[in-house]
Amino acid sequence: MDWIRSRHDLDDERVLIGVTAGLLWLVGAVAAVLAQLMPGAADVDPLVFGGLTIGVLAYGGVSISGWFDWATVSVRGHVIATALLTPLLGVVLWATGGQDSYLMPLLVLPLLHVAYFFEWRVGVPLVFELVLVAASPGLYEPALAPGSVSRFVTFACVAAVVTVVLRALKGRLVAAEAHQRHMALLDALTGLVNRRGFDDALHAAVAVRGEAAHGRRDADVRAGFALLVFDLDRFKLVNDTQGHPAGDRLLRTVAANCAAIVRPGDTLARIGGDEFALIAPGAGIDGAERLADELLAAVRDAGAEATVAWAVHPVDGADGDALLRAADRRLYEGKAALARS
Repeated sequence: MDWIRSRHDLDDERVLIGVTAGLLWLVGAVAAVLAQLMPGAADVDPLVFGGLTIGVLAYGGVSISGWFDWATVSVRGHVIATALLTPLLGVVLWATGGQDSYLMPLLVLPLLHVAYFFEWRVGVPLVFELVLVAASPGLYEPALAPGSVSRFVTFACVAAVVTVVLRALKGRLVAAEAHQRHMALLDALTGLVNRRGFDDALHAAVAVRGEAAHGRRDADVRAGFALLVFDLDRFKLVNDTQGHPAGDRLLRTVAANCAAIVRPGDTLARIGGDEFALIAPGAGIDGAERLADELLAAVRDAGAEATVAWAVHPVDGADGDALLRAADRRLYEGKAALARS
């Protein structure tokens, strides 16, 4: 179920990266101004300090204001922006005292940001860049200040530990979220996708619009997708005469048999009491008819009978609601024919 992590989730992550980065730059600028107003602050060039402060405040303000759509920036774009902005921190250290800069402790803020949001392969180089920024005053100052090497080594150790710990915590958080999302979309009785998961999968299938790359049944003329719905005939009689535990066992058996015939990429769901649905990407009319026969055989092997109906995108509808209406109408017709027989 690759559709479980939606595009919306990815957009939220991108927005959070951009807004958080802007907020951190704002905090840094405000801290710099307040520190500069304190007695005993470093002697700075007012033009350089003022220009840096105004630029950072403007960037941070735009980042958190909502004027810029961070969702349109790829994660790679965020990485590149971070890599390009990080050297500016070195300029800020230079402008506020170099090795003795009162802003040195603020390097932990971008460290936390990078370690949390960026995966290992890009996060580690960015953290290393931050460590180099922390060491940059040693490149232009003629003599090392007392304790400067110790502070640098300490920051490098902190950077390594924070990166490892935050990446581990982020991994656990993402895994736990994925598990909860997965469980929320499953039917507890049969283990199939539930109605909520089915609706999400149908929406995703319509969004794909049957692109040719997703087709996989050679006999079909076009690579759309098929929606099949089926329910068990006279299932209520099973519950009434044999009891609900017997009905539950039958539903589990039907679900297992039908799941065994579907292909990777298909979505088989239980959408009601004894009603099931199958979304089959790449299946056209011929594929839908073949699948209907296979589902009927699977249900018979479970000891039951079913009525199956189908609709094909985009022939029977351009959206999920239209496809469901078409399939439900055919299912009703099939039930009516069964009742007359």
